[in-house]
Amino acid sequence: LGRVITVRAGGDVAILSTGGLLANVVAAADALAGQGIGARVLSVHTLKPLDREAVVDAARTGAMVVVEEHSGHGGLGAEVARTLLEAGVSTRFRHLHLPADFFPVVGGQDFLRGLAGLAVADIVREARTLLEDGPQPASR
Repeated sequence: LGRVITVRAGGDVAILSTGGLLANVVAAADALAGQGIGARVLSVHTLKPLDREAVVDAARTGAMVVVEEHSGHGGLGAEVARTLLEAGVSTRFRHLHLPADFFPVVGGQDFLRGLAGLAVADIVREARTLLEDGPQPASR
């Protein structure tokens, strides 16, 4: 309880997720590895307490993507951002989450994740975008 699980080691970008989206994150890390990008995958299964040490350490990759099936407010992404801010750590950061509004359509989970930007291709694209923005090592 309260400790992040490192699913995959990697030094180019850290991807943090929780719950059922972890499979998409691992698939995205596989795709990134095929492109020569090492993605550290962290399973953050508890928010309280949050493993602040692991979050700060993950930021040292210089790029971080947080992926969750939750709103953009009050979930994993918000807690990670707050943790980094309080620790004085700077890193390139993206937060992929559900939109604030309800979907006007119905469909299966993969279809709706695609609409929300939580599909494997979306995670890969956001990680690559962070890395293409140029080097910005995490600072403390």
